[in-house]
Amino acid sequence: MKMVRHDGRDLEVVVAGTGPVTVVLEAGLTASAAEWGSVLPRLAAATRVVAVSRAGYGGSSPSRSRDAQGSVDDLVAVLDALEERGPLVLVGHSWGGLLCRLLAAQQPERVAGLVLVDATHEGFAMMRRRGATALGQVGMALAEAQAWSGLLRRRLDASKGPAGELLSGLPEGVRARLVDEMSRRSTWRQARRDFPAVKRLLLQLDHEPQPAPTVPVVGLIGGKGDGKAARLRSVVREAYEPWLASLPDGRLVVAPNSGHLVPFEDEDLLVKVVEELVLEVAR
Repeated sequence: MKMVRHDGRDLEVVVAGTGPVTVVLEAGLTASAAEWGSVLPRLAAATRVVAVSRAGYGGSSPSRSRDAQGSVDDLVAVLDALEERGPLVLVGHSWGGLLCRLLAAQQPERVAGLVLVDATHEGFAMMRRRGATALGQVGMALAEAQAWSGLLRRRLDASKGPAGELLSGLPEGVRARLVDEMSRRSTWRQARRDFPAVKRLLLQLDHEPQPAPTVPVVGLIGGKGDGKAARLRSVVREAYEPWLASLPDGRLVVAPNSGHLVPFEDEDLLVKVVEELVLEVAR
């Protein structure tokens, strides 16, 4: 782990492994590089891996407001500082997948492959609806209040609730860091500030170039869920199937043991998909 100074701020980055291809891991909206705590060491056994904590998460300096372009600019600055010119395989979970797509559209010469891990997609009509941003920010504000009161930490420490149960199965060092970060008011405050950028980037991607024809794009989506969760899984699949089919080298992989949180629920499949793509682009 090291810090890279950019634009007057410190950005936390984890670097491990060696190889001709660099895997860049971009976490979901509320997460830091710690989201990849179990996945990163396994990937680093086979190739070079870089994971960056966006501004305001993990050990990175906070930011008053970060739009999508600002986050991508930070990531590019870190990669430049590390002299990571490519080829890059970008792996983005949830909101991180959108950021990876924006980087791939703007710097196609560096990107050799994309793995979109249950990533937010412009085909999700629910994210474009009026009031969706405000509703999301309310949820972040409630989580911030629970963090302030200490309730969130107590529940996570006791492995209560969906998040607590999920974290309980992780290696203790990874679990401890994630519990600490999720229990901070600053994490949810930053997420609340960042959330409006999601809808803006979804609208922007309508006009951005698609990944270069030579770039393989894997959509790794969760397939597990019942009731309301099953309907959400169906929405994700219905958005990804036609979009991937429209790309020269788009592929759909369903993670049967996972819902949205594939890095925690189906780690083995995620590692397999990324390793296979690294081998492919290294040939």
